[in-house]
Amino acid sequence: PRGCSSYAAWSRDLAWAKGIGADQEKARQELIGLAERASSAEERGVYQLLLNDLPALWSTNLPFEMVGFLRYQDCLMRKGKYDGA
Repeated sequence: PRGCSSYAAWSRDLAWAKGIGADQEKARQELIGLAERASSAEERGVYQLLLNDLPALWSTNLPFEMVGFLRYQDCLMRKGKYDGA
C-alpha cells in the first residue's frame, strides 16, 4: 500500500536526520504542520503515526536503511492498519 511506502520512507528519513544531528523538536513541528495540511485521511494518519513514533525513531541505534525496511515490513504485515491511524 502507498501509505506503507510513505510511512517507511519518512521513518527512514527521520532516522537518517537524527543520525546527522537534526533537532527532534524541529522534526516534530514539521510533522505537525504536514499533518495539518494533509489532503487525505491516509496522509494525516501517516504523519500521526510518525509523530507517535518519533521518540523511538530518535532513540534507535539501527541503521536508517534498516529502520525503513523494518517499518515497511511491519506495515505490510498489518495490512496498512495501525491503532489510532
